[in-house]
Amino acid sequence: METHYNSHSASSYESAFFYSEDEYMKFLCERTRDKLGISSSVEDNKEETNKNDVQNAPRRRLLDIGGGTGNFTRMLTKNDSLLDAAIIDPFLSSSIADADDDEESDPKMRFVKAGAEEFKSSPDSRGTGDLLPWWRANYDLVLLKEVVHHLPLSDRVDIFRGIHGLVDDRISSASTTLDDASSSSFLIITRPARDIDYPLWPAALEVWAQNQPSVESLEEDLIAAGFQNVSHTIEVYECETELARWLDMIQQRFWSTFSEFTDLELKEACDQIARVVVVDEAGKIKFEDRLVFITACK
Repeated sequence: METHYNSHSASSYESAFFYSEDEYMKFLCERTRDKLGISSSVEDNKEETNKNDVQNAPRRRLLDIGGGTGNFTRMLTKNDSLLDAAIIDPFLSSSIADADDDEESDPKMRFVKAGAEEFKSSPDSRGTGDLLPWWRANYDLVLLKEVVHHLPLSDRVDIFRGIHGLVDDRISSASTTLDDASSSSFLIITRPARDIDYPLWPAALEVWAQNQPSVESLEEDLIAAGFQNVSHTIEVYECETELARWLDMIQQRFWSTFSEFTDLELKEACDQIARVVVVDEAGKIKFEDRLVFITACK
């Protein structure tokens, strides 16, 4: 997995269909804000902050585990003046990891080069005199977007348990969000193991299924870790993109699934896709992106 991510630049990911700032990303941001109760517009945020003395209103922190470049996090939080973000990712480049020292960097966002496994240990196991790093305590919202399939199965419950133990009770139990009834403190965004609609080939579908945990297993692990109100929804986005762009994304290995194949195997697979996929007069293909949103509360 490390080889896969180290072989890509930030720009190569942001240029891919699923990561560029277009209507798809706006759709994903909107759904994520709804699930976590994050203000979605400047007007909503002003309305909310006017209800309280701004100086006394508690700030919240979003922990984005595996957040990469932080571009999605920035889109997600930009209109919520009371929400800060910490992006935790083991593959951060030096330029991104050092962004906190840049005078022009966003003061609401901080980057930490670390992996999800850092959350395995609980405060009790570290000794009473050993303080946790700032990014491992007092957070209120947690996001794992398209990364949960990379967590080792043997560590998953322990990671979830460590996160659960450090979510801030003060705000999680008495949310200051716009819609308390529907918001959660923990959100996993992933995709189904089998029921997917991407134009792929049989071998890739099998690799995908082997590496993608089932929704049921993830929900069971969250409950075992102590989370409550665990549930999921499937959100569908109707995708449309040029066939040439899709095939280029595959050959560039924009998903780790494709890192299991050689250059020749990917070329042959792309030739196979081009022969069977339906292409319109503009050279575009259509398919559904089926996203699983698993929510939980402390």
